[in-house]
Amino acid sequence: FGSVITDDNASGSFTFSADPDLAGVDTANLITGTLVATFGGGGFDGINTYDYNTTLPTVPNYLNLSNPGTWQDLVINGQNFLGVNKLGFFYAGAPLGSFEVALDPRNSPAGITFAADGSKITISGSYLYQNAQTWLGVATPPVAVATRQIRLYTARTLDDNTTAITTPLLTIDPTNND
Repeated sequence: FGSVITDDNASGSFTFSADPDLAGVDTANLITGTLVATFGGGGFDGINTYDYNTTLPTVPNYLNLSNPGTWQDLVINGQNFLGVNKLGFFYAGAPLGSFEVALDPRNSPAGITFAADGSKITISGSYLYQNAQTWLGVATPPVAVATRQIRLYTARTLDDNTTAITTPLLTIDPTNND
């Protein structure tokens, strides 16, 4: 399910969209998925940690942005993602030091792709490194950082952080599976 905008005519127009639903079940709050079911991709360890690169940070190829073999994807699993119009990258829900990107799932920026059926959002490690270094906790020497979240916004949630769908907390460690 995506979002639809009606014709702009004398009767007016409006937008409607389904709420994203993260994989796994947690109906207690707006964190609708479980950590292991929500995240996937080559950089996710299947437990609680994402590693955005494939090499040790001391290897010269570590920062080669044009080498796709250097970077690992982070995948968000679920359904109804075709109505997402913005992603927000936060630490522990705090908006300070965050990164947000407005997008259209039918024409998303290079490095972010949506499955045609709306069941996955894939974000490349290279995209994250180039745009969300604070969220990744990029430092020298590399360090692990905890309590990272991604918020999914739709036409209904707009910029309201209290109603955006929020992923479970994730740890980022650039040396985790090198």
